[in-house]
Amino acid sequence: MSFFKVGQVPESMLLLFFLANASCINSIFLRRSLGLVLAMLSKHYELRGKDGEQGHATSLMIVPHRDLAYQFKYWIERIWGHVPPPKQQLSNLVQVLARNSAFPLEQQVSELHSRRPEIVITTPQALHDILEHDDTALNLQKIATVVVDEVDYLIETLPTSGDKYTKAKAMRVMRRHPSLTRLILERIYETGGSKYPQLIMATATLRTPLRYLVIVRSRWFRDAQIARRMTSVTSKEEGSQFATQRLQKAITYSPNRPSVHHHALVIAPSGDVSNIGMATTLPSEEDQVKQVTSSEGRIDQSTSSSSVTMDGQMQQLLDVPEVVEFETTTSPFNPDALEAIAAAFALDVPRVALLVLQPMSAVQRCIYELRKMGINAHGVDLLQKEGGAAYLLRGGSTTVADNPALLVTTLAAVRGIDLPDLSHVFMLGIPEDQREDSYVHVAGRVGRAGQGGKVITVLEKQRRVNLPKGKVSWQDEPQIMSRLFQSLRIQPTKFAHFP
Repeated sequence: MSFFKVGQVPESMLLLFFLANASCINSIFLRRSLGLVLAMLSKHYELRGKDGEQGHATSLMIVPHRDLAYQFKYWIERIWGHVPPPKQQLSNLVQVLARNSAFPLEQQVSELHSRRPEIVITTPQALHDILEHDDTALNLQKIATVVVDEVDYLIETLPTSGDKYTKAKAMRVMRRHPSLTRLILERIYETGGSKYPQLIMATATLRTPLRYLVIVRSRWFRDAQIARRMTSVTSKEEGSQFATQRLQKAITYSPNRPSVHHHALVIAPSGDVSNIGMATTLPSEEDQVKQVTSSEGRIDQSTSSSSVTMDGQMQQLLDVPEVVEFETTTSPFNPDALEAIAAAFALDVPRVALLVLQPMSAVQRCIYELRKMGINAHGVDLLQKEGGAAYLLRGGSTTVADNPALLVTTLAAVRGIDLPDLSHVFMLGIPEDQREDSYVHVAGRVGRAGQGGKVITVLEKQRRVNLPKGKVSWQDEPQIMSRLFQSLRIQPTKFAHFP
């Protein structure tokens, strides 16, 4: 874990960057998130009784998606439950602002006015909508701390690859359509006032363009003196200090973490499934065989017992008007790829797994296809028990569930999610943009806090792809994945259930 730290500056302004660059990448996620929660609660105690004007938000946390916002709120609730009295009501301490059909915008604004929570956790879009609706609902000038989690996703930067014309076009787009997070930060820090909130930015993949944008080009730290002192937590082989130039190199993922295994399955046009060519054999083959035997026994037993449940889930899904057409339209997903995921899930997952789709993928259609195969699939919704709420803080159980769950989401909504029972992450296809960073964030969902896990990427063999303007190209996903593994210094291993 590496970070820049602002020196002694007025108003205690702080910039904290977490960089996933060592073998601690998985276990550090939980500590980072917990650290952010504890920091906000500490700020609450620090300001309590010191500010003559009570009844306004002191901490603002901006996160990329709704589920992460509710996850942070859930952690605060659990911690607050152990705080001895006297203490204020939880509803007056923290509130989530997010797009939610069950909690409309007007009601959220009303809650802000009536309760005046001290910690507000929000997505950029929700905060923008509320400020546009009623700019008195949240007094930004009274904010003492601003936290931006997953900052590399929320603040756009110029691409690191491509020619000068590509970068010039990206610059024009950035200027015409800045991200909502950037607009919010400019609104807070460009007022010209004498008081600036403490600013914390956290991410697991901090690239040079983002560091340059935040530290050099933006005015969010115009009064700060950036201290170039860096500390790190690394493996013994990598040493205890990072050289400054090391930050310019490609990010590496867990080179010395044997508890997390990486696999890549290749789907042939015939439907055959095989391991990627560069995969090696796991040293503990006997353990794998035992796992296959026990898993097969569980599947035979659970298939009949859960058939009624699966029929009910299918009917519930079919009751959604947008899903009725699935029976009469062609699926956008490769059926052989989904069958490989279903088979691997049934044979290997004890309790809960996560399937990550590419951006703009039809999540509900994928759930529909998986349920037809008998898989207990659900969308990720941390407000729903089936969507992940039941697994939020349940401490990594080793027992095998009668009906394991497969949670389905996209790359955009996977960041920051922490489910201690999660043992497997499936990724369908290779990300088009920022492949290394995207893979790191997906793989970081397992192996957290010292636990083990498996990351399984499902690829299609070399095939023809139709491009815009009638052009055709060949795409070789296994070759691209091999280069990605090499770049991240990952040695994939064979998934024992396939040749």
